[in-house]
Amino acid sequence: MGGICSSQSEGGICCCEVNYDSSDDEDVVITRDEYGNEESSSSSDARKPLLGDNGKRSRPGSSSGARIDGKSNITTSTYTAPSLEAIVDLEESTSNTEPKIERWRARIKIQAVVRGFLARRRFKKLRRRMLVCREILNTEESYVKSLQLMLALGLFPLREALRVPDRTIISDQEIRILFSSIEVLVPLHQVFLEKLRPKILKFNIDTVIGDAMDELTKYVRIYTDYINNYDQSRDLLNTLTVGPKANRRFVNFIANFHDHPDTLPIGDLASFLIMPIQRIPRYRLLLDSLISCTSPTHPDVPLLKSTMAKIKEIADYINDRKRVRDQSQDVLRIYSLLKPPVQDLVQPGRHLLMEGNLVELDLQKPLADQESSYFYLFNDLLIKTHEKRKGEKYKVEKVIQLREYTVVKNPDPDTRAPLDPSITKPKYHLPPGTFLLRSDGPNMLLHAATLVDSDKWSDTIDNAIGSVMRKLSTLKITPEARAGNVKDQIARQYTDPNMVSSMASQAPPSSP
Repeated sequence: MGGICSSQSEGGICCCEVNYDSSDDEDVVITRDEYGNEESSSSSDARKPLLGDNGKRSRPGSSSGARIDGKSNITTSTYTAPSLEAIVDLEESTSNTEPKIERWRARIKIQAVVRGFLARRRFKKLRRRMLVCREILNTEESYVKSLQLMLALGLFPLREALRVPDRTIISDQEIRILFSSIEVLVPLHQVFLEKLRPKILKFNIDTVIGDAMDELTKYVRIYTDYINNYDQSRDLLNTLTVGPKANRRFVNFIANFHDHPDTLPIGDLASFLIMPIQRIPRYRLLLDSLISCTSPTHPDVPLLKSTMAKIKEIADYINDRKRVRDQSQDVLRIYSLLKPPVQDLVQPGRHLLMEGNLVELDLQKPLADQESSYFYLFNDLLIKTHEKRKGEKYKVEKVIQLREYTVVKNPDPDTRAPLDPSITKPKYHLPPGTFLLRSDGPNMLLHAATLVDSDKWSDTIDNAIGSVMRKLSTLKITPEARAGNVKDQIARQYTDPNMVSSMASQAPPSSP
């Protein structure tokens, strides 16, 4: 580095130049103290921190000082370095903050994913609700159109033909049986459709259709008349179109009905007549789907649930009627299998409960030597039969009126009254699965193959006896009636007039 010239110009101003080697990387800084003494320092020294007396870093403004050339103290500020503990605490706080930030970012991301999932699920649910509403509308439009076709191409032409005696196809009574209350159902569903259509065509998240559905259920009881008459209507249709009593004019009329372009997609008249029977269960399924895709807080939910309860009641009634119809078919089937035929077996209200093999025990014979019989249990009768050969008719051995018996489970032959006056003591104890039918006359000791079958038979017979006795208790019957004509009064107690005529037309003639 270059030196400092000793000469000064007048006024105490130094005229010397500072010369330094250009190859040197350090810059020289010249300063003067308060007495005019010169000091030099390199740029590297200027960047070094100041040290106090104790060797610590100092900064301007600190209380520590240093003597220069022994002349004076230069007051400078000192910088106190942070302690090692402070540095460690700072690093730890920084390291603890970063994982917290990452956790918050992860939480925000999870919340965004969940909110997106819930939004998509709400959208899918709303879309499904819209599709179910449209299905209700489409099926209702198709149903109303079918009812109108049945009137326009079926009921009205048949009525019109009555005005001209030579053109009469079927009688007015047969028309009323065939179509029942269909004429009342058409305007009812037309009004419902007019209320439903604008709601669904302008569907949005707040659309409510439960009020229109609930209004329909106020008149849905009209369906009960149609349901009660349906069996008779179907039987009449079969009578008029099939068999020796077929009405040729009506057969030609039905052929034209089937060939009409509007009726071809649906089928024959029978398919039209069953539509009102199928509509109520269809409402039930659609309402169930609509409720499942509607938010519990939606204002439509209370109305839909109220409507669902009413529709369910009608649907259950339809199912009961169908079950009774199936049961009556079972009675007719059994009637055709029995020989000789059981008088008055086909009765309104009588239905089959169980059928199967049982052994009527004879205590004078070993159990292994006794043959089983085939029993038919009705709600008021028990018939014992024997099959001669497979596929042949069953020979009737006994017809038992349940009202005359009571059921005793697990009877003990040593303690009970003898089954027959001629028997003083049985040869063996009763095997498991045995139950007793006790009466004022001869008793019946029945044995089933398993304990489960025995319990099922005895419980079912006991329940049937209880039902018969409850019906008897509600009737005011004279002693003479109890002796002879009880079964007729029981039949009248739960007789449906429509079922009487229906079943009477199907029942084979009784043999003398």
